[in-house]
Amino acid sequence: MRRMQNGLGLRWALSSLMATGAAAGLSVFLSTGAGTGCSFYLPERTVCTGDAGCKPTDMGATVDMAKDPSDPSGMGPYRVASLSAPMAPAGISKLSLIGPSDDGTSLSSKESTYPLVLMAPPEFGDPALMRPYADRLASHGFLVALFQSMNETNHVAYRDAEKQLLDTFIANATQQRIDPQRLGLVGYQLSGKIAASLAANDTRIGGLFLIDPVDSFAASGPIDGIDALSKVTLAGGATVALLGTALATTGNPPCVQQSPRLPSYQDFYSAARAPAVGISFGGANLADFIEGYYDTACYNDSTAPRTRTQDLGKKFMTAYFQWSLKARARSREYLLGNDFNADQQAAMLTRLSK
Repeated sequence: MRRMQNGLGLRWALSSLMATGAAAGLSVFLSTGAGTGCSFYLPERTVCTGDAGCKPTDMGATVDMAKDPSDPSGMGPYRVASLSAPMAPAGISKLSLIGPSDDGTSLSSKESTYPLVLMAPPEFGDPALMRPYADRLASHGFLVALFQSMNETNHVAYRDAEKQLLDTFIANATQQRIDPQRLGLVGYQLSGKIAASLAANDTRIGGLFLIDPVDSFAASGPIDGIDALSKVTLAGGATVALLGTALATTGNPPCVQQSPRLPSYQDFYSAARAPAVGISFGGANLADFIEGYYDTACYNDSTAPRTRTQDLGKKFMTAYFQWSLKARARSREYLLGNDFNADQQAAMLTRLSK
């Protein structure tokens, strides 16, 4: 908040409140900002460092209520650009690199390196289906590699191709301005299972975000996705995050096969080691996180507005990686704090954590 009545610095105002015992009231007041689009947590937007550092231009009669540029519920402070990627390894059929930009064409110079997130679509889906998620992350300062495996029916080959892709990016980290200490994975449906298996076998991964993961059958090279997730320990002790939908297993007919039963979101969450957080969307089905899902049964019986499901999916994903890969503690609140509570009431969300 930049402007204070009579030109008093924000720190002086807060210290005065503390001295007069008004801190509790202030806390309640600040907490009402959740979900409004305005933030009272703005360390990235400091304009003066104390009374001595404040200038006359910092004074005024109104409070600056500008939206926090790091608010994950919308696009961030960067423009988005399609960037040149390294040559994809043999097991990858499609690859594009999306990143933060100042001019819409080249990687931003505002940071020396950026976290890298690998993101794959659901089974039989084109990577372009996940572009809205990639754009959201890129606008908040992440490099996102959207890819598709050449062989989705051999799950070991799929996982190994994703690992080779990650290795390729790390080998080119200097040229691509990737921070090799900040690596994340996003998987949706089958690619969620594959991402979990990769994270179980690669200690470099510091963020794992799974959207309605399903332990689908493999024609060859089977992987036990539930067992794989049970072995995941992320770099730095980061939390595993999962999104799920209530109708994925109960729709008519169910999106996720029930006879024989395929393990899905709830099974994956139960298998995950602590710390983990799972958020289930009431009234939504597995396909609602994107447009153009191949199986219409995965939209059946959905009553939740699809745009809301997608908006929250992007918001939770962005907050998660801000927290896990950028150490932005404030972003944890969108998953586990008061900010989540506002979304929970509006969107029939159920959260589990351990």
